[in-house]
Amino acid sequence: MDESCIYETQEIERLFDSGKQSEAFAALDKELTLGGENYSLLCLRGRLLGQCGRWGESLDSYLRAAKLRPGSSAAAQAEMIAGILDFRNKDLYNQ
Repeated sequence: MDESCIYETQEIERLFDSGKQSEAFAALDKELTLGGENYSLLCLRGRLLGQCGRWGESLDSYLRAAKLRPGSSAAAQAEMIAGILDFRNKDLYNQ
């Protein structure tokens, strides 16, 4: 991780896992604001948002990461989330 980062990704994950999600997201957002776009931090943010069910924000984080590294796993994650958001069970509409 970049030396200019205040938080290590493991510290952010510990905050999240201990139920301090708002603190974890605040730390991530602070790092991204101070340090600019960072692939690893954006992927972590996308994963944690997905765990909270915040799919739209998760997709946004993965898309931002994919712009930094086209063809990366972030692009695959973004595609998977887009599939989740696009899913429609058409049988439920006609009941």
